[in-house]
Amino acid sequence: IDNDGIIYQYVDTNHTAYHAGRVNRYSIGIDFSNAYYLKYNDYYVKKGFNKRPICRKSVVHNVKLKPHLGYYPVQIEAYKKLVKVLCENYDIPLQTPMLSEDVPNNCVVREAQRGKYNGIICHYHVSRNKIDCAGLDLATIVSQLR
Repeated sequence: IDNDGIIYQYVDTNHTAYHAGRVNRYSIGIDFSNAYYLKYNDYYVKKGFNKRPICRKSVVHNVKLKPHLGYYPVQIEAYKKLVKVLCENYDIPLQTPMLSEDVPNNCVVREAQRGKYNGIICHYHVSRNKIDCAGLDLATIVSQLR
């Protein structure tokens, strides 16, 4: 999902993309254009975009992250539309692990790591080496889509 909310599809959803390690065959990856580090905010302005929102309360793998760049509202709206279409077409339940469940040893995370969780998750749910999409409020997004 680009900075202006345009959605680009690089891989047919019937094919396997290499985006999430062991669960590639069981998942559809969605990527956001976002440089993450605060030092890149000026770059976005130079390219004609507004400054990105800053996430200050992101917690991944039970660790509070340093402030980082968030997502433009137009990206979130595009993400909602895309998730809704994918869930309807592939019979994916509109559910996500709650913030308190974002602990690596948790049952939902283990299910996700084995490709057994059926719902909306982030890369950090399937890998301790990932922090994306930190700052994306999946619980609120899923709630709004219901």
